[in-house]
Amino acid sequence: MNGICLCVGHHTFSSKFSAHKTSVEFTEWLYEYLGAEKMQLLRIRANQTSKLHPFEKEILLEELKKEIKQLQINNKII
Repeated sequence: MNGICLCVGHHTFSSKFSAHKTSVEFTEWLYEYLGAEKMQLLRIRANQTSKLHPFEKEILLEELKKEIKQLQINNKII
């Protein structure tokens, strides 16, 4: 919900408008693009702390183990 695709220029390198160089203007643009309701939800979620349940930690651990194994196979990392 909080992701947006930007080209390199609009992410950091544009001299006129970019997410990092003109953050206020970018935030205003994002507000117009997403709308007030979605921006409010993002602000609420940005200030919340979420804790994983033990079963969620186990699922995450297994997924990470699979990724590590695949990386080891693909890159021959031991």
